[in-house]
Amino acid sequence: MSVEPRLELFRKIKSNIRGSETHLLVGIDIAKETHHAFFGTSNGRTLSKKLMFDNSKAGYESLICYSVNLKDRFGLSEIVYGLEPTGTYHKPLAEYLIGLNKNVVYVSNSAVKNNRALLDGRWDKHDKKDAANIADLVGQGRCLYYDIPDADLRELRGLLSYRIKLKRLEHGLRMRIRNNVFAQYFPSWTGSTCEGGNQMILCFPSPSTA
Repeated sequence: MSVEPRLELFRKIKSNIRGSETHLLVGIDIAKETHHAFFGTSNGRTLSKKLMFDNSKAGYESLICYSVNLKDRFGLSEIVYGLEPTGTYHKPLAEYLIGLNKNVVYVSNSAVKNNRALLDGRWDKHDKKDAANIADLVGQGRCLYYDIPDADLRELRGLLSYRIKLKRLEHGLRMRIRNNVFAQYFPSWTGSTCEGGNQMILCFPSPSTA
């Protein structure tokens, strides 16, 4: 499904979902290896709160199967999967569901934090709070469009992210060299720098002049 139909569908869901008795809300608590899903409706009805599934294709298929069975059992018309971005762990699941034309939205970290204190009273007190919190926000229409950029932009973002990671690693190594090696073997070194290409680099004094 192209971006435009997905965006229009999201707008329709967002405007109609509050108080809806026809949408199955699937709140997903994201983790590194195992996710937890909560199933309910916009009016605060809990349908299921026990599904845990692996962060794998087999796990995603079990989530879809479980969701469809619940939808049919309770006579609901649509399923909306909601998640909170957690590192990069949510991306495989979200992109897998979107690839199958499923309704996927996300809620912001700040909304989850602010809504947590208000959760009691809308869902059963024994529900898994994080997953139920996400479902509650989706049911209020406080959800956002999950955008997947085209392949070229995704690759560029990945390269930029990797560059930042390498720069942090480089900085950490510089500090370790300065604070450990130089401090031990060149105690008189004052921490001067010299030009190296387009950036400042550490100047290594020779042992004869240290």
